[in-house]
Amino acid sequence: MAGTGRLELDFVDVHGARLSDNIAIHLRHSVLSEQRRVDSHEARQTLAIGELRAEPQGLYSLEVTAHSYWPVRRFVTIPSSGRLRQSITLPIRPNRARAIFPAYSSLDDRVRGVLDRSNEVRGHKDVTGRELYAAMSDEARAGLMNIAKKALAIQFTDGADLLPHITLLEIRGDRCFVAVPVALKNQMPAFVEGDVFRSVDDVLHEAPDGFARAGSFKTLDAFGNLQMTFFVRGDRCVADVDIDDAAGLGHVFQVVRNHVSGSPTHPYNIHQILVKHQHLDPGYRLVPRTT
Repeated sequence: MAGTGRLELDFVDVHGARLSDNIAIHLRHSVLSEQRRVDSHEARQTLAIGELRAEPQGLYSLEVTAHSYWPVRRFVTIPSSGRLRQSITLPIRPNRARAIFPAYSSLDDRVRGVLDRSNEVRGHKDVTGRELYAAMSDEARAGLMNIAKKALAIQFTDGADLLPHITLLEIRGDRCFVAVPVALKNQMPAFVEGDVFRSVDDVLHEAPDGFARAGSFKTLDAFGNLQMTFFVRGDRCVADVDIDDAAGLGHVFQVVRNHVSGSPTHPYNIHQILVKHQHLDPGYRLVPRTT
């Protein structure tokens, strides 16, 4: 094939570190029936593909797949100068990831405070602090750290943090159920007025037995929104707190759509969105499993 263009690709994770995986790529011209394939490439090294067409015929569709990462697809244009170098970020697949968590003593004081005072967590009654942290599953621990980091990035009234005002009741991979002061629920309209949250439908959030719905609110982020759904019973108030994927993998990373459509929210996917899209590091790392 006649051509003068050259494409150079680097493959990195959400932290910008080079991947340790084998990469396959499929490069297809957007108009002509010209394709290039590389079936196995060591991702630690830059991949160079020569003899490509440059502008005005330099538009290609690029698909990248790897064993431990979601496949991504995007368009690339080889400029008339003849050389394009791009860094391709691949988000890790939850079922092929291993989480590395910090020691309890290294957690933010406010996160430790939540764990220290939460003695009624479902499945972990009378277990608090370091022991509660150790007893959690990896998914639950990741979900808690995602929500904690996102919550600490939100400016609540008078600069106060959310975490000192909540007590854990249940921890799941994608959400936490917490006890909160009624005063927090009562402040939400002011947060809506201040463009910190927006009011949303709470129909997908089931009220606990004996509690009534009291509104649901979501931050304004395009992807990775923090959502707080409140329920009240007398002077008690609880909240279902989660981070919404909102198709973030597809938009932030250009993950191939049919691979993620209909997939349930997973805290490891949320981690990747927070780090890459919002520059919020929940404090743990995800690395490929070795087995």
